[in-house]
Amino acid sequence: MNKIYAIARWEYLEKVKKKSFIASLLLTPLFLLGSFLIPAYFSDKEGDKQKVFVIIDETEIVKPILNSKLSEKYKLESKMPFYKILELDEFGNNFPVQKSIAINKVLNEEIDGYIFIPRNALSSHKVKIEFGSKNIFILQDQERLKNEVEEILFTFQLEKKGYNYAEVTKLKPNIDLNAIKITSEEDSNNQGPLQVFFSGYLLNIMLLILVFTTGQMMVRSLVEEKSNKLVEVLLSSCSSKELLSGKIIGLSLLGLSIIIFWIILFLLASIVSTQSIVSFETVNLFLSSLFLISGYFLYSSFFIAIGSLTSSEQDAQQITGYLSFIFVVPLLLLVPVMQTPNALFVKILSFIPLFTPSIMIMRINFQTPSYLEILMSLLVLIISGYYMTIIAGKIFRIGILLTGKRPTFKQVYTWLKNKE
Repeated sequence: MNKIYAIARWEYLEKVKKKSFIASLLLTPLFLLGSFLIPAYFSDKEGDKQKVFVIIDETEIVKPILNSKLSEKYKLESKMPFYKILELDEFGNNFPVQKSIAINKVLNEEIDGYIFIPRNALSSHKVKIEFGSKNIFILQDQERLKNEVEEILFTFQLEKKGYNYAEVTKLKPNIDLNAIKITSEEDSNNQGPLQVFFSGYLLNIMLLILVFTTGQMMVRSLVEEKSNKLVEVLLSSCSSKELLSGKIIGLSLLGLSIIIFWIILFLLASIVSTQSIVSFETVNLFLSSLFLISGYFLYSSFFIAIGSLTSSEQDAQQITGYLSFIFVVPLLLLVPVMQTPNALFVKILSFIPLFTPSIMIMRINFQTPSYLEILMSLLVLIISGYYMTIIAGKIFRIGILLTGKRPTFKQVYTWLKNKE
């Protein structure tokens, strides 16, 4: 036991003292916070650059009203109109030529885009308006222009039938939908959809970064120890089981330290911050942490088994790359899990050990499953981690001393069949 403690302590302290570890410990949460806060900050800023559009209006009614509405409603910080409408009156009613000129101006980046309103817009119930731009992802501008044109056409249709638009709009209710997450009959949570989303997403990103950094660190360490014959020195004073146990405990303590540090950091940030992007319920945070730690223990065993099979840095990076892709798969299922967290395929994935941590962390934060299901999936994860440790031990016992050619699957299978 003393030898296991000594190895675990050495593994832990050796990696904690590295400048690269300290840098990643601090930079990772800053990166995550920045990836949330910076886009949110700039999405709320209109900026100081005026956008120029051409309106090609075959109805000859919408354009002047639209120009006036845009000038009054949307302003820059300098109080200038956010949208400037470029006139092409010199071409008269030759709308095909106007459209051709507008397309050329878009290609030459003289304007940001154009709107084409067909002649049947005043008579047809379903109107197809064309929006042209080099950047098709300026969704805010598209939505604004669409809404304004829609309102103008609606006003025209109402007045045509003898109704007053101003009076009609007074009857239209202004509904503010407040989304409340129900957790029990006695309790509810004011977490918004964005907060719930980022709570599950953030913990998954933390798990991935944790696995990638410390896992690769462990593989690289094993490769170095094999290449410089240090592992032979270690095995001369302890057994392979003691060495493996010490490495797993040291790596797990390292991961646990990082998790605790990050959780404390994010909790402090949520207390200090006036804008709450991430919000954790106490119970959900505790359950998510259990899956995060158990998953990390399982993944650590995988990385140790892989590290003992490789003899070069290149082989280690190649195999860990394949393994890392498996860990990323649950994030690709983020949207369907978020929309239908209790679907059958999601429940099945919850009991596949490699996917269990990520899927259950998302489900717990999106729509908490029954405690029986949580307990069963957690037991599956813990049992899988235990048996993976046994498998890793069998591979480690022989693989740690092998150098040169990488062992085949048949050789590894033979090692696993060995009862000792």
